[in-house]
Amino acid sequence: MIKKILLQLTKGAVIGVNAGLLISLAFSYLLKLNEYVPAPPRFLNHFHNQTNAMLVSVIIWAVIGGVFSCTNLIFSAFDWSITKMTIVHFGITFFLFLQLALIAGWFPFSLFNISAFFVEFGIIYSIIWIISMLQTKKEINKINARLLK
Repeated sequence: MIKKILLQLTKGAVIGVNAGLLISLAFSYLLKLNEYVPAPPRFLNHFHNQTNAMLVSVIIWAVIGGVFSCTNLIFSAFDWSITKMTIVHFGITFFLFLQLALIAGWFPFSLFNISAFFVEFGIIYSIIWIISMLQTKKEINKINARLLK
């Protein structure tokens, strides 16, 4: 199981870094900035130079990827109902992602911002969960059809 967790962590970190880089590039272009910025000014202001800010950004992106990748193991490692697995997965990913988003300076710490983040996270999580469930149902139907042949 440790080997599986380390593999998931590594794959998630690589995906997280790549996603973070692409998203930060997109925001730099969308905001029509003259230079690339890896994070919002409230985050960058904590560093003496942009290289250090970039390094910490990459670490945060890697941890975010690792969190989402490793928490997916909940769906295969436990003998729980899908409801319990989903609630536990949602809780863990929300709590850890919230901490990382605050550290990354994506929004200031306030009850309103945390509430808005919760709603946004919940909506995105629900959309991804519904798509995953529909894909799983489709795969199950294919397997059942093959078994009936």
